[in-house]
Amino acid sequence: MALELLTPTSFLPPPQESSTVRQLSIDLFLETLNYVEDQEKRKMQEEVCRSLVLLYLHLHDEEESVAKASQKALLGAARFLRWRRLEHLVQTAQFWQIGECMVCTFPHPTTGSGPPCANPALFPLQLDKRRRKSAAQEYLGQSLLYLQSPQESLRREAVRFIGLLGQHMRDQEQAETEYIYQRLQEAQQDPSPFVSSLALQTLKILKETRPRPPQGDFGQLFSRLRSAWRRWRSSRAHR
Repeated sequence: MALELLTPTSFLPPPQESSTVRQLSIDLFLETLNYVEDQEKRKMQEEVCRSLVLLYLHLHDEEESVAKASQKALLGAARFLRWRRLEHLVQTAQFWQIGECMVCTFPHPTTGSGPPCANPALFPLQLDKRRRKSAAQEYLGQSLLYLQSPQESLRREAVRFIGLLGQHMRDQEQAETEYIYQRLQEAQQDPSPFVSSLALQTLKILKETRPRPPQGDFGQLFSRLRSAWRRWRSSRAHR
């Protein structure tokens, strides 16, 4: 397999593709992982990491076959990366926790748990701030594409994930934080009242916590975002 020409992420489709194309592309991604030989796995880790956001968002695809294919492929990606926490969350369908896991942690290449690996050569998206910043920026760039998805469910989940990234990236450059605020402000104009209201709540929470908090408040913000999300789902269920 020519890795520089054919990589797993090259199979993953834009969100506006038909459900058949989405499902077949995701299935092909997973099939590709099965053919990666041991000497190629280290080269492919970064490529597989680039697929995580797309697979995660398509867990919420309105087409059930695509959502199931995404869950199966994300599970395969987690096992390929030996990311035990992510594997457990996908296997047990704890979809809310997956976004938090992706934003907050990276897998240990040997055990799949514990602190990040001390050798960046073993897992290229991990250690130093520059690489972590780059990973967060890539997550953001991919999730922003889904704000234009024709599916309300994908736009909604993209807003939520961008909110998590906003919290994670707030100690980086101010311009990046402001960029996230702008995208969430634009999402408030979404034709779906559910997406627009979630964007409004997320932006409000991020701005309220703009000053860098003491250690430990990161989890409190996740709790507030989760509460806002549950209130939104409850209000929708009673409509």
